[in-house]
Amino acid sequence: MNGACLFLGILFLAAGIYFYSGKAVNHIAAWKTMPEEEKRKIHIRPLCRNVGMMIATSGIIFLLSGAWYAFRKSGFLWCMVGWMVLSGADVYWIGKSGRYLPFCWHFLPFFPGRNGTVLFSGWLKH
Repeated sequence: MNGACLFLGILFLAAGIYFYSGKAVNHIAAWKTMPEEEKRKIHIRPLCRNVGMMIATSGIIFLLSGAWYAFRKSGFLWCMVGWMVLSGADVYWIGKSGRYLPFCWHFLPFFPGRNGTVLFSGWLKH
């Protein structure tokens, strides 16, 4: 268990750093085959950072488990349960937040125009 946790910790930590840097997305087959107009609709940099942090966090948990016997006895299980709950919440948030999609100003009643002026979009017209 000790060697396996150290191996998985190093592997997941390296994968998390690779995702965080934004270089891993170029190796995903779905991203390679996606049309350019679809790629422009996704803010890939913050999404890669989010996914990279979640993967790296699991790597840190595995490294702690492999390097520290007391953590493996008491804290590993609860940390992994907490990580799974947070990962599920993160996946839900990624899908529902819209943070990784382009922002559409026309959904707001007022939106910033050029030179800092505020324009009325007509959203609240009666």
